[in-house]
Amino acid sequence: MVEEQQKKRGGGPQTEAGKAAVRRNAMKHGVLSQTPVIALVERAEDWERLRQGVFEFFELEGPLLESLGDRAATLIWRLYRVARFETESIRQYLDDVPEDWKSSMRLEGLPIPDKATKEQVQEMNRMLLSRLLPDDETMGKVMRYETKFHRYLLQTLYMIMVLKGLKRTGTGRFYGVADLDPPGIVRRAGPPTLSGG
Repeated sequence: MVEEQQKKRGGGPQTEAGKAAVRRNAMKHGVLSQTPVIALVERAEDWERLRQGVFEFFELEGPLLESLGDRAATLIWRLYRVARFETESIRQYLDDVPEDWKSSMRLEGLPIPDKATKEQVQEMNRMLLSRLLPDDETMGKVMRYETKFHRYLLQTLYMIMVLKGLKRTGTGRFYGVADLDPPGIVRRAGPPTLSGG
């Protein structure tokens, strides 16, 4: 009976490659498939490439590891968005310079020339330079979001690494410190000691 039903439905993929291709179908169409892509601003292809890259890098399989992979990819995506927000904020601030310069001329009761003088161009350049960094409110917002997302990302990557056996569990406060021995680095045995005088 079961074999007859499988034959009617096609029975699913038979080869290992086919099984691997459909393994994540439930993830793509289920609850966790909600995309963090903002239409008209971000591209779904970029999101899928990033997500797939996280899954491939850590070789994530199974619901728990795949959900952690989705979380890591989403946090990286949001960090990119924070950087785009900062860049766009600065760009808009710079775009306002010509109109702001004209407004300052009006406030001083000066006529706005058809062609700016060398001194006026230098004044606009000074205005541009002073706006290369975002204002305090924008910078505060960027730093708050970036710090939160970065912390959550490190926690998620730590969990993935522990579950994959790439990192030993411990009480260390630095989630991102790998248990690897990079060349040229000599590690001391035991905890560091303070040398007394």
